Amino acid sequence: MAFWNRTTKAQNFPLDAVRTDGWFERIGEGIASFQALCEIVGERFVAFSLITGARITALSVDRRMLDNSLVDFVVGGDGEEAEEETQRLTLGEFRRRLVAALLADEPHGPLPQRTATACVR
Repeated sequence: MAFWNRTTKAQNFPLDAVRTDGWFERIGEGIASFQALCEIVGERFVAFSLITGARITALSVDRRMLDNSLVDFVVGGDGEEAEEETQRLTLGEFRRRLVAALLADEPHGPLPQRTATACVR
């Protein structure tokens, strides 16, 4: 029996819900003050924080020296702030840490202890 039968009717599945373009804008639609956050922190750094799992919880802005603004954030977790430890960094350091997190090598687990012949079976 052939994998693809020509008599089978083709099906179409819309992929709009899983498109990756516009993801950042779609997230921003549901967050109050998202545009202001992007203007202060920078769009790319807000996106980096979403990618790395650093959730910004508060921002104290220093208009004279923007890099000295304070960013409160939590990393990971399921959204229950009581169990998460809030961290505070200057905006400049927060940006540096985001970039470092994106560039860091993922730790690799141990290699399998099986012999090559065991894998062939």
